[in-house]
Amino acid sequence: MTARTVDGLRVALAGLPPAMRVVPIDETLDIGAATVDELRRLPSLPYALDIFLPYRLFESSVVVIGRHDPTKDLE
Repeated sequence: MTARTVDGLRVALAGLPPAMRVVPIDETLDIGAATVDELRRLPSLPYALDIFLPYRLFESSVVVIGRHDPTKDLE
């Protein structure tokens, strides 16, 4: 899923536990959020984010985020 706005991000994260960890795909992604709750509280998005949600929730489940690459939309 791709979130282009903060509202879209909040919809994508709906229903997830606030303490769930957020893991960036690479080190260059500096979003400043380590948990779902912190991600929901962001005032704005510097760029569109690709969000990979867990299919099933376990204690070890994480949300993986990455910077959206618009060139992949064309493939």
